[in-house]
Amino acid sequence: MSHDYRDKSKNCYAFEDDITFSMKADMRNKKFGANVHKENNFNVLKTVGIYGPNNVGKTCLIKCIRAIRNVLLNKKNGLMPNIFTDSDVCELGVTFMASGRKFSYDFKYDAEKEEYIYESFSEIFKDQYNNEKEVCWLKKDTVSEVYECIDESVQTMISVVSKNNLLCYVVDTSKFEHINEMKQILVGFAEKIDIINMNNIPMQHTIELMKNKDQLQQKVVEFIKNADLYMDNFEYV
Repeated sequence: MSHDYRDKSKNCYAFEDDITFSMKADMRNKKFGANVHKENNFNVLKTVGIYGPNNVGKTCLIKCIRAIRNVLLNKKNGLMPNIFTDSDVCELGVTFMASGRKFSYDFKYDAEKEEYIYESFSEIFKDQYNNEKEVCWLKKDTVSEVYECIDESVQTMISVVSKNNLLCYVVDTSKFEHINEMKQILVGFAEKIDIINMNNIPMQHTIELMKNKDQLQQKVVEFIKNADLYMDNFEYV
């Protein structure tokens, strides 16, 4: 099971400055305790709501999550930098849990050159004092020319591989233990992201979808069943 823990975006679509969407549970708030998934001392919200006036970036946040998913699955990312900046570089990142382990992945994409100029992947642990420690698996910074990899044989070649895709898609990962595992973790996480657009869907279409016994119907049913946030006495101030 994977849970989206933190999504970070900068210079993407409507976002010029660095923004962070976090699903880290604040355990000081006991009101919605049933809405917290606990695993290996990490606490993650099961369900969140995004609300606000028009044109504040709600849809763009979803577009950023979709872009991250597409990048990790080797699909067209559709990324666009903010039109009010002079930079063509979009920055995105996500922290997530997979099989009880916590990982962090960040990348920078030059939309003008269509190149991935930076990517970093780390595993995050908690020590005996509950402090988080990171172990870097991969760091590829083509601007600062900093290259690190837990697989030493990969580190020697990072600087000369193509930048038109993520490292795990331009090398044969089956020959490298950690990079191969990294790819499996990232792809496995991305495959669990489903984005359902509920805008302007006719009720009749929804009824027909729920009648059909297929994989899409099952996904929608599971989505509805898992959206179990208890909203008693919820107020907007």
